[in-house]
Amino acid sequence: DPHSAIGYQALKEHDRTDTNGIFLGTAHYCKFLPVMEQVLESEPPLPPQAEGLFTKEKQAQAIRADYALLKSFLLD
Repeated sequence: DPHSAIGYQALKEHDRTDTNGIFLGTAHYCKFLPVMEQVLESEPPLPPQAEGLFTKEKQAQAIRADYALLKSFLLD
């Protein structure tokens, strides 16, 4: 998970002996199946709720960088 790796790198680069650090990773491994297969040298099982995800059509909608517009979009 590249986002978690960036969090870990930031923690290590800014580590001070007088503080503790926490970073959270939230991506599911099935989002990175090719990498997981390479690292594990086998195909990891997909959870049942993820099995149909890779055959669905991706949907996206672009909006301007505007908080009020984003809030309205999310609440609709």
